[in-house]
Amino acid sequence: MKRYEGPWPESARILDPEEKVLLATGAIGAGPFTGVVEGLENVALGSLLGNMGTLVTIPVDGDSMSGAGILDGDTAVLDIDVSRVQNGDCVAVKYDGGFSLKYIRQDEEGTWLIPDNPNLKPMKFVAPEKPEICGICIAVFSQRPRLSHDRFARIRNSALGVDVFGNKEGSGTSPRTVECSKEMQRRMAFRKSLVELFNRKNGKGQLLFTKKVQWVAIFRVAIERGFAFELDYAGFENYLKFIELTDLPVPFDKDILRKTDFGVYRMPIKEWTAERYIERNMAKTAQPFFATNDVANTFLEILDKNLN
Repeated sequence: MKRYEGPWPESARILDPEEKVLLATGAIGAGPFTGVVEGLENVALGSLLGNMGTLVTIPVDGDSMSGAGILDGDTAVLDIDVSRVQNGDCVAVKYDGGFSLKYIRQDEEGTWLIPDNPNLKPMKFVAPEKPEICGICIAVFSQRPRLSHDRFARIRNSALGVDVFGNKEGSGTSPRTVECSKEMQRRMAFRKSLVELFNRKNGKGQLLFTKKVQWVAIFRVAIERGFAFELDYAGFENYLKFIELTDLPVPFDKDILRKTDFGVYRMPIKEWTAERYIERNMAKTAQPFFATNDVANTFLEILDKNLN
């Protein structure tokens, strides 16, 4: 076993794996109200975290891993047995006297430290220059989740024709009813635009949208035009079902979307370039990017036309 022995920042704390916590047996629903709490029992904290051995907690300062749901003010739990590190792990690294959380990838070209934030660039280190790996992030203690007023307003405005304030459609011309009518029109415009896209051909007479990985382009357009939220892949899937877009020539797969939604595809579409794709998505060629970029720009053009 290879362990990082320090030094650590003053804010770091060693976690006692034998500390007891109350564990509710059963489950709590995060979708339908199906969860059942059957009872409570005392368990060792370490057992909940995989019995990794010595664990260290350290506060998160910054937003370089916000795309992974690791936010400023959260607490990262680190396994300091760095012999377990694999490509793709989120790790704590020490470099030039400072510490940071990043994804890691090591190959014959060197070591890559990759943030999960579209506004930040990956860092590449070539021997003999190399950051020191201090631990593997195995869990995160998050701050209490809260629904902001702004996000509630967006959810309310995306109520899909259902007036959450109690007004029935057609019962009058109140601002609330008009708001629902406008959302109904937006919903139909989105559906119409997707159908048009599926039938659109390129200059060679070939269908433009042919691969599941290209759904990342649709998802980004949906975010930019207020039809979807960042990282809410299940919500986007439900939206497609609600507008009765289920039997599609290119089926939607939220797991594929989750895997492809990173790097340049987290940026605004107007900032997409082949060079950024190669850099941020660690690709050797930009060939896959061109088709996805064509889908994004074509769908954006179609949707804007139908919304106006």
